[in-house]
Amino acid sequence: MRATDERGKHALQHVLQKSAYDYPKTCQLWVTLYNITGCSILWVPAAAGEIHARRRKVMMPAFSAPQLRFFLPLFCRSASKPWKDLILAGRPGGTTVEVNDWLARTTLDVIGEAAFDFDFGALDNAQNELRRGYHNMFADSQLYSSVWSMIFQALWSLMPEPLPYYIRYLPTREFKCYRAMREIMEKFSAELIKERRRDFVAGDPDKSCKDVMSVLRSTCRTCR
Repeated sequence: MRATDERGKHALQHVLQKSAYDYPKTCQLWVTLYNITGCSILWVPAAAGEIHARRRKVMMPAFSAPQLRFFLPLFCRSASKPWKDLILAGRPGGTTVEVNDWLARTTLDVIGEAAFDFDFGALDNAQNELRRGYHNMFADSQLYSSVWSMIFQALWSLMPEPLPYYIRYLPTREFKCYRAMREIMEKFSAELIKERRRDFVAGDPDKSCKDVMSVLRSTCRTCR
């Protein structure tokens, strides 16, 4: 069944939207998301659907139809930036683009602008701690996994639910990488929230800001 036909659309809507909590994440994906993002909206235990539902409800204003239309030019601009200069160069025999490298950098810049109105500068080769850590995270943690590592991950689904939570403390290469990256993310997010809170206390926020954090801040202020 193709996702583009009518049945495919209804099936995707059923699994991803209407009855998403009837299709929980696999244990391997759940542990991986926790290692990468911590206790975020992307991670939620299978038995705590009400927590995720509450978080989704709070964040809904930031993902309304007008908001998504606002994000579209950002997505298009960021997607065209990596290859536009290479194509315009008109090299004989065509141009080779490293999709893995550019996709990771594009994703980081899109997340920064859409969620926080912050430019990580990944597409411009800016050197900062977050960009370097994110760039190397997947290569250092998941590339060239050993056979025993893959077998161990396959066994996660057989463990009782509390046990996979403690896998993050294992002293292996990938989990050390995850822990180091999560510390960088937590440090950055704490500084960003502190800066936004300081701007908010100083006066009215910029009404033109449409990033996720600004929309949520305005929504919380209106609800008071």
